[in-house]
Amino acid sequence: MKAAVVCASGIGVSALLCARLEKTFGAQMDLEALSAPEAVSRQDVELFLTTFDVQGLPTRTLKVSPLLPAADLRQIQTELAGLQAKPARGGVQAENLEDLLVQVEETARAVRMLQTGIVRIPTGTVYDPAVLIHEAARSLQGDTEILEQDLWRREQLGAVMAPEEGFALFHARTGGTARIQAAILLPAGGQYDNGLRGVLVTVLPVDHTPPMQQLLAQVNRQMGQDAGFRQVLLSGPAQAAREATDRLLADFLRHGL
Repeated sequence: MKAAVVCASGIGVSALLCARLEKTFGAQMDLEALSAPEAVSRQDVELFLTTFDVQGLPTRTLKVSPLLPAADLRQIQTELAGLQAKPARGGVQAENLEDLLVQVEETARAVRMLQTGIVRIPTGTVYDPAVLIHEAARSLQGDTEILEQDLWRREQLGAVMAPEEGFALFHARTGGTARIQAAILLPAGGQYDNGLRGVLVTVLPVDHTPPMQQLLAQVNRQMGQDAGFRQVLLSGPAQAAREATDRLLADFLRHGL
């Protein structure tokens, strides 16, 4: 069954929530992270899950907490049971060759943007989002001031943390760069004063293609659900982190092709 998790950008809360949902419901639904504008036009999705009110979604929507308490898990399971009892929807119309070629080209372009890897940025041990965002923006490619402003604006809407997994996420859709980028902030000694072991930073250009958004969402999702990937990014050697990222990119490219 096709389901989607919706957030403002499609790369932040939705990606982490997808990772948590797959641990419990991975065998029951095919999950995708979407931005709110994308979600309203997706007729193939049978169930939308969101942490905030979204108007205009075309089918059943459940509002849940990012932490997925037991009550939310029961609600989702009940909804899945009802949907699985319904007849399957008809298949979607096959894409034409030109559309497929465009998708292949855009997927390859997105992968090339992250081919240089996830930038490692050493920091102090104090977890101060304003300071850490400033350091991250200085290390990303593009307009440092705009990148910092957009990352900070998103952070003020609500922090995105995965305390059990040991990391936080700074992310933004921004006009400060024309390329998707990812970086990992790593504290001296391996831990911030709040117990987190690192911060993943991802930025999505305002003028982005669907594969660019999907790839960044996959990076965030992998960080939340794959303990081995997370471990090597947070505390592994640089070469191991690069190899883990290359494997993620290769898998994404194969799936896109």
